[in-house]
Amino acid sequence: MAYVTSSHALNANLSPVRWVQNLRATLATRIAKASEYNQIVTELSSLTDRELTDIGVARSEIHDIAQKHANGL
Repeated sequence: MAYVTSSHALNANLSPVRWVQNLRATLATRIAKASEYNQIVTELSSLTDRELTDIGVARSEIHDIAQKHANGL
């Protein structure tokens, strides 16, 4: 006999209204993080190589820096 165990983030004890509220909050957080990431990448990418060197950032590090910062929100 097969059994299925789910550790899905959705809690079966939540009311549908509460579930939707949690979903909206999660989506809002993800959108905010994506927006922050995109803003950082855009701003750092617009700097010259010399300006990046002055602040101690290599062009190849821009996406990593943006990801770390956005996840820290």
